[in-house]
Amino acid sequence: MTRIENVFSSDEIQELLHNSIVQTNKDTLSIQNVVTFSIPLSDTIKTILENKLGIHLSTTIPMRWIKGDIEPHIDTGESHFNYTHLIYLTDSVGNLIINGESYPIVAGDAHIFSEGLEHSTINTSNERLLIGPMSETGFPVGSTIYYYATEDDAKSNQNVIKYQGSGFIIETVNGISSWSIYNRLNNQSPDGIYSTGDELIAFGPYYLYPSSNAGAHGDPYITTFNGFKYKLPNILRTYRLLEYNDIVVNATVSELSIKEKEYMKQIGLQHNIKDMLYGFFFESFYIHSEHANVLFDRQLNNLEQHGEFECKNGKGTLHCPIQGISDYKSIIIQFNGVKISLRKYTNPQILNGIDISVTDVEKAKGLLNSLCNPKKYAIKKIKNVTPLHVTEEKIYKKEVKDIWVTKSY
Repeated sequence: MTRIENVFSSDEIQELLHNSIVQTNKDTLSIQNVVTFSIPLSDTIKTILENKLGIHLSTTIPMRWIKGDIEPHIDTGESHFNYTHLIYLTDSVGNLIINGESYPIVAGDAHIFSEGLEHSTINTSNERLLIGPMSETGFPVGSTIYYYATEDDAKSNQNVIKYQGSGFIIETVNGISSWSIYNRLNNQSPDGIYSTGDELIAFGPYYLYPSSNAGAHGDPYITTFNGFKYKLPNILRTYRLLEYNDIVVNATVSELSIKEKEYMKQIGLQHNIKDMLYGFFFESFYIHSEHANVLFDRQLNNLEQHGEFECKNGKGTLHCPIQGISDYKSIIIQFNGVKISLRKYTNPQILNGIDISVTDVEKAKGLLNSLCNPKKYAIKKIKNVTPLHVTEEKIYKKEVKDIWVTKSY
């Protein structure tokens, strides 16, 4: 680690502190703890940095306002780099910790250390401004998103499985594509469940841990929150899929009508499927909350709605061990700790399905969080929202071992 003192004079620091872009971004510290931005480089500042730090810069430079401590992390960036460079422009109480060594935070001091070294700050309280952190060619480095294995890991900042150094678009990590946010630094982090491709507000940093997923697809194969898999019987029946807070999700399974079978046959021919299997599929989905409810049919047409749900459209790919790969379009409804994705597949042998993520699986009740016979969650009417009181007994014996893999984008 290299520390270079007095990189800038007092006048040069004041020039940077009074930059209009710097001042505008400082105001954002009222609602977040880390503000990242960039400013155009004057020839004077560019020359100083290149000569004293031995780096090569473009016409802009990354900067950052920070309030409070920064958690231990390893910097990453848009491409490979060898060293992290940062220069403090304000004094601060507390210390910068690099690879276990402690350094004071002093205006004008630069710190240069190898890529891959863990670093953090401790015992800071006042707001501070710095140039960087950046690579030797001037692109920003750091960690905008931390991915953890569990919620407990996110709380204690242990077992980080990936640091995301730039951008706020959520990635798939270790095959996990659905994440919840643990709010460690402030109360401004968005609530709820987020998937691969979702873009977070550029506040950060964010601390993500896997959310719990369950779902049902095809004719229909169930995957519970704990990974138990089985096929629902070929019986006309309505099920309570989920009870969570004030949310109820019901679904009816039925055999295709003659007209639907003929339609599926034509779609199947378009996908080179000659031997169609006409099983039982979801006929309808009903989603109910305290303030709104909505009913969808087999093709995910909105049949009836009262109140407003915030919906958005999505798409993705399902890797089915039985029917192969199929793209899908989805209707996504998210509120009160639940994310519901209703899916319509291009492969008519899968047809439709539902995927549900929750932030706290311990609160989830219903078929999707049970190991017992699904008939215990049978209800008479699709709009029945009376809570069920099910006594868990024997584990349902018709478990299957196939793996369903979904990629959303």
